[in-house]
Amino acid sequence: EHGHHHGEALAVFIQEHAAEQAATIGRFSDAVVVGSALVDCIEHASSGDDAVTRVHGLVKELAESVRGCRH
Repeated sequence: EHGHHHGEALAVFIQEHAAEQAATIGRFSDAVVVGSALVDCIEHASSGDDAVTRVHGLVKELAESVRGCRH
């Protein structure tokens, strides 16, 4: 199992939202926490619709990267 250490799950917080960084961390952990990256997407959005588009795009990119490193 990916990040289990002595029966406990491991989550790693990253401030950058680079897909490569999420993929690297995803190889060794059970979760990648990207809260601040999502807040940045919302903060820099020009509208509510833009915020949704930005967040969706980031989550999709990060999820694909993490899934890719585990196969």
